[in-house]
Amino acid sequence: MQKLRYGWLLLGLVCCLDCAAEVDSSFTEQYPHKLQVTAFGARNFIEMAAADKDYIPNSPIALGFGLSIKNTVIELYFGFITIDAQRNEKTETFDFQIHNYRKHLIVDLYIQQYKGFANEDIFYPNLSVARYGAEATYILNGNKFSTKAAFEQTERQCKSVGSWVLSASAYFSQIKNGQDVFEKWDGNINNLQLGASAGYVYSWVINPQWLLSGMVTSGIALGNEFNKLENDQIRIYPASLVRFAWSYNKPSWSLAVSALSKFDWTDQQSFSSGYVQLSFVKRLIIPKK
Repeated sequence: MQKLRYGWLLLGLVCCLDCAAEVDSSFTEQYPHKLQVTAFGARNFIEMAAADKDYIPNSPIALGFGLSIKNTVIELYFGFITIDAQRNEKTETFDFQIHNYRKHLIVDLYIQQYKGFANEDIFYPNLSVARYGAEATYILNGNKFSTKAAFEQTERQCKSVGSWVLSASAYFSQIKNGQDVFEKWDGNINNLQLGASAGYVYSWVINPQWLLSGMVTSGIALGNEFNKLENDQIRIYPASLVRFAWSYNKPSWSLAVSALSKFDWTDQQSFSSGYVQLSFVKRLIIPKK
């Protein structure tokens, strides 16, 4: 357990690296609007695989709205249409995410609680999966690459550019009521992981309106189940993240398709969590009094 504490130092270091370097105005420019309102349809998700079987929630496609003030995006979701409308059983969900975009830094926070998963024609109403996590990604070339243009549409990327990225993360995963799913079930699974990864992000300016952006990171995470960590039994797991956005941008509005998927593994399970979203963005100028 003592070894894992050093992971928090790495996470704190990444969060402090959002320095005050000058932005290269030939590559990025700011919109004059201070407020951005977003309307969107989205599907947030957690999917689990175990013993060569996939367990997928019958969670709703949501309608929602968001506000972006300066660097922070806060979004609220309202359930609308379930993925499998023919199935009577529905997944109980609570999914809260904050994505903070800065010059050199992206910070993602997750609180995801899902109860009820399906495998083919069998629905397990009591199977519960919860994920709590934070991830900080440092953009080395942040003075030219705009995270806000790529994934938030609050700035404009003038030229195509890429950057190497470094990430640090902390995730806690919990599985409850798995006795009907797993052959060997010794009680709830509580897994803690601290990870570090590296990758690349790129924005392709197709023309002044179209922007295509993507980021891929891959690395390792140190962790284990709580009862094993108490005995200093630390495992090494793979971890990866994929982030994508395709946007059409005008001076006062944008239309964007975006997605994020975080992949993690434990001893017996693998997880995919994130979102897929279609959004319409309206930028507003706040009148001065």
